[in-house]
Amino acid sequence: MTAGKKKVLTEDEAKALLRRYGIQTPLYKIVERPEDLDSVGLEYPLVMKVCSPDILHKTDVGGVMLGIKDAKELAAAYKQMRDKFPGSKVLVERMETGGIEVIVGLLDDPTFGMSIMFGLGGIFAEALRDVTFRVVPITKKDADQMIGELKGSRVFKNFRGMQVDRGALISLLLSVSKLGEDYVGKIDQLDINPVFVRGKECIAIDAKVLFKPSLAGKEGLIQETSSGTAGKEGLIQETSSGTAGKEGLIQETSFTKGRQGPPLDTTPSEEHVPMGAYK
Repeated sequence: MTAGKKKVLTEDEAKALLRRYGIQTPLYKIVERPEDLDSVGLEYPLVMKVCSPDILHKTDVGGVMLGIKDAKELAAAYKQMRDKFPGSKVLVERMETGGIEVIVGLLDDPTFGMSIMFGLGGIFAEALRDVTFRVVPITKKDADQMIGELKGSRVFKNFRGMQVDRGALISLLLSVSKLGEDYVGKIDQLDINPVFVRGKECIAIDAKVLFKPSLAGKEGLIQETSSGTAGKEGLIQETSSGTAGKEGLIQETSFTKGRQGPPLDTTPSEEHVPMGAYK
């Protein structure tokens, strides 16, 4: 599918790409027919989502069902989903809860080039516009500074008993920076929102990736990445300028350059920036 002629990947493809870079996601299974439900094998409660490159904002169209408690509810949810979105595959995943919600993204800005964005996620992303940017690639020091630059950064310091491992958050930013570095000239926008940060875990709940319209068909992109990408109602949104933003969020924010590296290799990396064992 194209969003304004940009190539969009489905959520399972998106999460496979994130996992390739060591970024943790919920355990999930793709369901394409009723008999697949018997082999889902995930712990309840579950979440069911429509999984289509033609649907960027799943919640807006009723494409997300939460809190599925047992096999009977799972079968009923699947029937509703297939009736509403015939021909689309469905993603079923373990329902994650708790933690602080953050957003991480990439934007190939026409002036600054591939840049990474970090901020408070979920409802905070739109309400507070509390975000910071760097040009990739970034260093560990850059990542640490990005965390500290947020107006709400105190939530990462055991605010009201919420435990956050700052090192895990830094590793998440380095992983996304590495992904952006590898896909310079290919990815136009990436939006991971929300990421649940709890203790030593940073779990990417939903994600979107838009590839540049000049690239070949979607099939070639998926082969090239070993998987692809897609996801949550976050910052990715078409604008007249061709950049991404939510109500002007990105356009109104200044950029700070990170580490200046050698000429970038656009070949996808075979190495991950470790985020810890996938659970």
